[in-house]
Amino acid sequence: MSRQPLKIGILNLMHDKEDTQKRFSRVLRDTGENLEITYFYPVN
Repeated sequence: MSRQPLKIGILNLMHDKEDTQKRFSRVLRDTGENLEITYFYPVN
C-alpha cells in the first residue's frame, strides 16, 4: 500500500530562484520521503 505524498509549498524569495529551487529539491529528495513540492514566487 502506497502512502500519499507529503505536500510541501515553498515560497522562494531568493535572488537566484533557479539555483535555490534545485538546492531545495535535492535536499528534500535525499530524505527518501514521498514528497510533492510546489514552488511559489512573488509577482513583480
